[in-house]
Amino acid sequence: MKGALVRWLLVASVVSFVGAVINVVFDGPIAHVLMVVAVLLPLTAARAFAVMLRERIDGRLEGALHRQLKGFKVVSEDFPDYRFADVFRALERYFAGSDTTVLESSHSESLVLIINGMFYSGGGGVVQAPPHCSFNVGPTEQSLLPRERFWIKRPRDNHGKHLVARLKLLEVGSTAVLELAAGDLSYAARVLAAIRDLAASGSIYRGNALEVSFDVGVKDEFGNVDQSGRMKVEFHKASPLRPDDIVIDDRLWPILEHSLVSLHRNRAQLARYGVSLKRGFLFYGPPGTGKSFTARYLATVLSGATAIYCSGTALHHVVSAFNLARLLKPAIIVLEDVDLVFSSRDINPSSGALGDLFDHIDAIADSEPICVILTTNAIERVEAAVKDRPGRVSQCIFFGPPSPDLRRRYLRSYVARHQMTEANIDHVVKATDGVTQAFLKELVQRGLQFAIEAGHTDADKVTPVAQDFDAALSEMRAFDNKAARAITGFRS
Repeated sequence: MKGALVRWLLVASVVSFVGAVINVVFDGPIAHVLMVVAVLLPLTAARAFAVMLRERIDGRLEGALHRQLKGFKVVSEDFPDYRFADVFRALERYFAGSDTTVLESSHSESLVLIINGMFYSGGGGVVQAPPHCSFNVGPTEQSLLPRERFWIKRPRDNHGKHLVARLKLLEVGSTAVLELAAGDLSYAARVLAAIRDLAASGSIYRGNALEVSFDVGVKDEFGNVDQSGRMKVEFHKASPLRPDDIVIDDRLWPILEHSLVSLHRNRAQLARYGVSLKRGFLFYGPPGTGKSFTARYLATVLSGATAIYCSGTALHHVVSAFNLARLLKPAIIVLEDVDLVFSSRDINPSSGALGDLFDHIDAIADSEPICVILTTNAIERVEAAVKDRPGRVSQCIFFGPPSPDLRRRYLRSYVARHQMTEANIDHVVKATDGVTQAFLKELVQRGLQFAIEAGHTDADKVTPVAQDFDAALSEMRAFDNKAARAITGFRS
């Protein structure tokens, strides 16, 4: 208000001075016309300038605050782009119920430059329809969010503090930038910490099953990394597993139930007595014996825990996976086929990733409810410092070809919705000694196909007989040699 009064007094002084000059130099009607022009011209210019300020982003912010931005100080923090929805929701929660104006506009300048009225191009004009993007905010839920938004908080009394918050999603660098401006820098820093906590506690990823992957990085002409690959976090799309879906060796389940499921269920009580909540398992055995399936099932039965799955190139970036687990704990990290990256250091070209794995497993505190499960088809290739150190892996668990009893349970599970006699099940069990679970599943699918083609059906059910599975088994063993048996799952 004081600044506006000074500006109007200055305009009035200039007009009075110009009027005096006109009276001295001119006379008659010309003087009257020039006097009118001298009065109207600065008034019109001042009005046009005021309108221009109101249409600029800094002017709109000042209008919503009912005060000038001069003297405001800015704090900021960068978040990875997959956290954009988390931070956006945290801002909505923080400002809910307060006297806050929301403004959507798009600007390339930082908030420091905006509050000082410094713009690269376009004069800082407000963009009426800024771009929006669709974000996955749940396993089956999407939300359309603006790439840039301002929250302008005006206190309801003289004791409150003014605040401007801005969240912007940058295309370059795959970063979400949160900026806060206030007259009191310590106040802005406290608000930033509060929003950070809200974003973590109310994360869209918490308690869900997640897949971590990385885009291919960009290299310069010399082969050096110019821009690292972007981490992507996606909700796991696989159908949820039920207890009836998992068939596991009776020797294994009590160990896993006690060392992982029960530990998670009773973690508060165990922590009170100083019992470590840190656990690590290495599942090893031939391909197709259910290692990954069991790991994923365990993640689904840990109520409230976040499951983070990493495989392939994501194993080279375990740092990001462990940081995500700490943010969303209690958590379980599943690293699949670790022999591909964490093999013996004597032959390992990815020794940097191996060192990262050591550092971050060792850095898990005993009080942190984080479990790590590693799977491998070739335990002999895995670095000894991973598999032979109890502080990193609590137990190595072998998954081998199923016993006759377990094969029988598998078959019953696979044909549960159809009609198959116990005699035919026994026939298949006897014919499949040494095969893996994956082989049995494929055998059932082919056997059902042979049964349908032979007309062995009853209403909406298939009624396979022994000959259907004999035909399927014969087809799968058409190239009956050692190599073929290894590929199809036999372990004779």
